Amino acid sequence: MVTPFNTGYDRDAKPTVLFVDDEPNILRSLRRELIDSGFNIHVRTSASEAFPVLRSGKISVVVTDLCMPDMDGIEFLEKINQINPAIVRIILTGHADLVSAMEVVNRCQLFRLLIKPWDRQELLMTLRTAVSHHRLMKEHERLFKENAQNQELLTDLEKKYPGITTLPPQDQEGAYILDENLGE
Repeated sequence: MVTPFNTGYDRDAKPTVLFVDDEPNILRSLRRELIDSGFNIHVRTSASEAFPVLRSGKISVVVTDLCMPDMDGIEFLEKINQINPAIVRIILTGHADLVSAMEVVNRCQLFRLLIKPWDRQELLMTLRTAVSHHRLMKEHERLFKENAQNQELLTDLEKKYPGITTLPPQDQEGAYILDENLGE
């Protein structure tokens, strides 16, 4: 049985953020700015390089550029959503017009859209909020599975002991009325 409030995370472990951008200078700058931020930082210069890292199951947040040569950010984020919908998706781009921003938000279930050049504090706050969101999604997933297991257990108990999952009638004050012949 799963321990209550066990999110599957080591609370002391650093959350992992994957940055994907075809500009190595951007990735170096992000890594440098976030070195003491409390995150494990992975960087990749293309979507195709990022997929093996994503499949490891350790990524909480993906921050990607919108315009990349091998696969645009929209297609990349859609594929991430298919691989693992719990991964939080963020766009960091210098090419944000209103139409493309709306398309990304609508198609990719985007958590946030950030503009280059980024503000360090805004980026840090966005990453922290994204990690919290990821943890909540994983906890929701765990609780959903635990609830399904508990429902199955109750169904089995009801088959073995009919009536065990129903409460006896109550009197006007809310007290349960027990069958006096129950033990006979």
